[in-house]
Amino acid sequence: MISAKNRISAMDDAQVVRYFESFCHQLFNGMTNSFDDVRSGITGETRNLDGWQQIESLTPEQAELLLPATEASAVARSLLLQMVESEAFGPIIASHLANYRDDELVVGTILAVGTVATVFLIITSTKFEYRDGKTSIVFESKPENVKPILEPFTMVVKKLIGFTE
Repeated sequence: MISAKNRISAMDDAQVVRYFESFCHQLFNGMTNSFDDVRSGITGETRNLDGWQQIESLTPEQAELLLPATEASAVARSLLLQMVESEAFGPIIASHLANYRDDELVVGTILAVGTVATVFLIITSTKFEYRDGKTSIVFESKPENVKPILEPFTMVVKKLIGFTE
């Protein structure tokens, strides 16, 4: 049986973005705590990472901006591959992949900045709780795991919205 990591790696750009959006929908629906709790669970060490402030300071208009296709697929794939390796998110991704069917005829790679930013908030919070009937997790992140995937995303966002620190 093909592993979740191998399946994600084998997806083309459009497929990985569509899967990421589908997974995010499940993740957001399975949250059992408030978004304010998630935000308050982000450690000072994570908040001090280069580029973190721009994620937390996105306006609603900026969050709705679409990432360019190449960057959308690269960011989605990087986040998924990082998450599939974690004890907390790996089983959720594997379970979702087992039931996921990509029947979309759309060939574009459309991904909103805000969707990715929300995932960063979730995976870096010490107060994220998730339940889907089969799985229940409480996740604690490590900034050193986030930094390699945060930097490329924040570089894209800086270009897209003209953010200056």
